[in-house]
Amino acid sequence: MAHSASLSAFEELAELTSQMLDRNGSYLQWQQAIERYFSICVKIVGHGEVAIETSIHRDTPSPYGRMISPRNAGRCLHDFLRTTRFLQGVYAAIQELQQRFPNQCLRVLYAGSGPFAPLALPLMTVFKPTEVQFWVLDYHQSTLDSVRQIAAHFQVEDSIQAFIQADATQFTPDESYHLVVTETMQKGLANEPQVAITAHLLRSLLPDGLLVPERITVNAILVNLAKEFDFNSDNATPQRQRIELGPIFTVDQATMSGYSVTYPEPLTFPAITVSIPPITTDMRSLALQTQIQTYGDIRLDDYESGLTYLTAIDHIQMLPHGGTLTFQYILDDQPRFLWELATRPITLDRIVIDA
Repeated sequence: MAHSASLSAFEELAELTSQMLDRNGSYLQWQQAIERYFSICVKIVGHGEVAIETSIHRDTPSPYGRMISPRNAGRCLHDFLRTTRFLQGVYAAIQELQQRFPNQCLRVLYAGSGPFAPLALPLMTVFKPTEVQFWVLDYHQSTLDSVRQIAAHFQVEDSIQAFIQADATQFTPDESYHLVVTETMQKGLANEPQVAITAHLLRSLLPDGLLVPERITVNAILVNLAKEFDFNSDNATPQRQRIELGPIFTVDQATMSGYSVTYPEPLTFPAITVSIPPITTDMRSLALQTQIQTYGDIRLDDYESGLTYLTAIDHIQMLPHGGTLTFQYILDDQPRFLWELATRPITLDRIVIDA
């Protein structure tokens, strides 16, 4: 990359974006590009590890999960593969939409942008304002102020149609969008309002419009946790011991279109029951596995991101052969799964991780 002093701000962002979108790039290339983007944004507006404004440190509770603070949202960029795969997914979705809606200026709603809007601002160097317009939505006004400053620095303001300060689970737009983008989640779909935002904003999509992420699937698995990172000299990958019990919840257009969020009422999804096969003594740990398809073949798989680490349920030590487990997703102020073995109901504890 050319020295930044020799490039305009727009040119530097364009070069960083090219590196982020390179599907054949290396992990190091993606990480360096995203960390450079992060450092530029922090220099412009703060919201990094240290910030003047104490309000940007506070998460905000809501009827459908906590909305993480502007600072924590900005720090999510350090999960560089997460940002890379989501950005590549948005790019691929826009390319598909250009085929579906030729000669139209595409309207993109980005809900929960965070202060650095990493799934929008870089793409404004790729698509002209006459090709794609972005609506940037976030609950925190300081977040929107930051995005406005950064957009001005990179000279991409013309690609932003509107800044919207609102709770995405209540926002009712005056128009429909070609693409809805929201990345407001933790592993196991715990604590944050990804499901509520998706279910609510899907009604704002045009027919043949798209959603990013395209699909989130939570699976139940039995696992020998001691073998998850058990490498040996003969194998480059760990010799994991798992039994897949099956998917227990899916978030995509087809599934979520059947549900309506009536703010601020909780929403309980149908229970899913899976059978427990014959297992060995070492396979008695129950875990949730989160799989994310941002768009098409662009995915986040196990341990590629904090979003796809296993969520271990350590309460169960003994599982009956031939028994059943029932799971149910609850959407309230603490989104989570309830699960039941036989007749004994257990609630997953709150899962708190740094974004």
